[in-house]
Amino acid sequence: MNSVKRALVYGALLNSVVAASAAFAQTAADAANTGVSEVVVTAERRTQSVQRSSLAISVISPEAAQQAGVVQVRDLTKLEPGVSIGQGGPATQIYIRGVGDFGSTPLTNPAVAVNVDGIYVARANSIEGNMHDIERIEVLKGPQGTLYGRNATGGAINIISMKPKLGVQVGRLQAEVGSYKLGRMEAAYNLPVGDTLAFRGAVQLVSRGGYGSLGFDDDKHESYRLQGLWEPNDDLSIRLSADRTHVGGRGPAHYIRGPYSAGVLAILNAAGVAPVTEDRISTPDPRAQQMILAAVAYGGLCYPNGVIPAASATRNGVVATSVQGFCPTGFSSLIAPSDPSQARMNNNFNNLSAEVNWDLGFATLTVLPGYRQARNDYTTFPFVTYDDAKGEKEKSDAYSFEARLGGETGAANWVAGLYYFREDQSSHSGSPNTVQFQGVRTDITKLKTESSAIFGQVTFNLSETLRLIAGGRYATDRRRINGVGEVYDTAPLSLPFQAAPVAGPCYLTGPVCIVSRYTGRNKDSNVTYKFGAEYDLTPQNMLFVTYGTGQKAGGFNAFALAGATANAASAYDPEKLAALEVGSRNRFLNSRLQVNLEAFHWKYKDAQQIFATQDVAGNFVFGYTNAGRGTMYGVDVDVVARLTANDTLQAGVELLRTKFNQFSYETLGQTPEKTGCSITPGAPFQTIDCSGKPLLRAPRYSGTVAYTHTFNLASGAAVEASGTAQFAGSNFLRVDYTEGVRSPSYVAGDVSLTYRNPERTWSLSAYGRNITNEVIHTGSDGNITITPTLYTTNLAPPRTFGVRFNVDF
Repeated sequence: MNSVKRALVYGALLNSVVAASAAFAQTAADAANTGVSEVVVTAERRTQSVQRSSLAISVISPEAAQQAGVVQVRDLTKLEPGVSIGQGGPATQIYIRGVGDFGSTPLTNPAVAVNVDGIYVARANSIEGNMHDIERIEVLKGPQGTLYGRNATGGAINIISMKPKLGVQVGRLQAEVGSYKLGRMEAAYNLPVGDTLAFRGAVQLVSRGGYGSLGFDDDKHESYRLQGLWEPNDDLSIRLSADRTHVGGRGPAHYIRGPYSAGVLAILNAAGVAPVTEDRISTPDPRAQQMILAAVAYGGLCYPNGVIPAASATRNGVVATSVQGFCPTGFSSLIAPSDPSQARMNNNFNNLSAEVNWDLGFATLTVLPGYRQARNDYTTFPFVTYDDAKGEKEKSDAYSFEARLGGETGAANWVAGLYYFREDQSSHSGSPNTVQFQGVRTDITKLKTESSAIFGQVTFNLSETLRLIAGGRYATDRRRINGVGEVYDTAPLSLPFQAAPVAGPCYLTGPVCIVSRYTGRNKDSNVTYKFGAEYDLTPQNMLFVTYGTGQKAGGFNAFALAGATANAASAYDPEKLAALEVGSRNRFLNSRLQVNLEAFHWKYKDAQQIFATQDVAGNFVFGYTNAGRGTMYGVDVDVVARLTANDTLQAGVELLRTKFNQFSYETLGQTPEKTGCSITPGAPFQTIDCSGKPLLRAPRYSGTVAYTHTFNLASGAAVEASGTAQFAGSNFLRVDYTEGVRSPSYVAGDVSLTYRNPERTWSLSAYGRNITNEVIHTGSDGNITITPTLYTTNLAPPRTFGVRFNVDF
């Protein structure tokens, strides 16, 4: 069936290419005034054309984002080769060419910096809600350590909203309905007040049912933004912005996934239970729970009923009862079934920022203060329930301030500045009443981060055709953590890979018992830099070469490792990346054909990777370690062809090779069934060596192809037809390197048809996305120490249809 789907998509692509080739044979006269539009960016802290920039950058217009259905940041995956965005619980996981962060907790740092109107977004789960009323989205690939600083090893994503405009009173309204009970409304209005003041308000309301069983993988959010712009004279402008987003609904889905081990299938067969074969069965679904209970029994994670009396684990009158599952008579399953009724997302994000630009004559002073607040309140279900225990919320208060001067002095364009960032975090998270031997587990963590930096970059014009680039950044990061782990009624239990039962001081001691404490502080100073050269072969053709570095901050795990100093939080080091980029930007045929090329070679050091281990109290935990060295190299090709005034062909392809040259870590309980890496026995920990394996979420090829034709009607109206295909090769989603965490290759296609009235004041569109209903894996989660050989996955949207109405007034 998959081959049939792909044949349909490939056939559609072939027809598009044939049509494009025929159209391109039109005479020059027929194609007059059909050049590729110029795209202007501010990614290097100054305004310039993409075609004059040596950055590895792609720009997404609001029209392209709307057509692709970009409502959340993870929707960008379908537009950008080499970019993979998944979901870990409520957090967004962004990877560029294999560089990213798997973390779904407040303790980790992203490896791709996201900035909204120049303000850094510290928490990956607060990125959503910014994808409306946008001017453009800039995607920068590769380390951006000089101008963007910490946590930009993989690159940066800049979301630039539409700004207020003086003297213009305009508005826009969009409404959309579609499959899965989709309803979306967006509105924006620009109001001038006199000659020097303007306001712009925007709102986005989205309500969509779940793609998964039990209504999971839904989208319920409301976003609001209000901006004010004051320009008292030509030299000074002050913009203030406030926005708020609320995310509700059931939340992201973790879908149960095979291939299942023979042992699990044997248990199910003996009980007359059919294994899950459908793709979108959420883990709280009773069908998925059967798979989890079978995996528990197969892993030997059953305990005698006498170890934990049926009503021993209590909290606030809630009883965690024994569940036999597929365990033998007289035994109970380690994990109790999840309660889907607990599912909730109630996350709130409130943000304030300002931008001041003051022309001083010799330079422009830009000041960017910002405050971003996140309050997360959710329950999610990878295998066991995970939520904000005790009703407390995850909290983040982030403050940032950047001041920079930029200008042109003689033959040099330059920028220099200062940066300060502080984030105060606290979280209460745990697993209530689902891991029976542990009762209720709560981790209470407070974390404080401070970062300061001085930076600068200059582009020096040696001649009319040759420019040299040099820049650097000196930064200091400080981090402090203080936390405690609590459990309720922990009982002694011996797991198959433990030497002895874990009884400890908390066995049936009462309502609350402290099982672990973790504290730590560190300070790290670093220098990142960039050098490069640009050479104009002609006014329409440029060559460039750059070498840049970036660093992602180190941090702490929320536990003390077994064998480590008591109460000392396990620390991991910063990761570093150095990138060599060689490329060319070109316009041909009177700017009707644009061809941009890039070849890259990256060296990765101390990559932060998640792994399973045991803390000093004997609890099983997931934490971060440094993976040694890695290498990535490849080529990126981007082509835009205005074949005629009515025909446009776009294609972007990236070929990528990645490898961990050195990657090993220590853990316990691993078998060849659970990992594709080599295992060296040890006591009590084994050494797992994944050297030679590819980086995560780094397919060997990925790309997009799009073709658009406009039919001009006699009335002056127009009908625009477009088709798009996205494709990617297989890749691994977790460091387990088993088939259960491999994302298969795919080809998916979108189609749309849009009518625009003669005055171009309104349009009506109909669309179909992922029309072949490809199953596209974007992330994975698997608690291999508790449920061996069983994994979950995150999936991109299935086939959807809808209609959209836009009106400008």
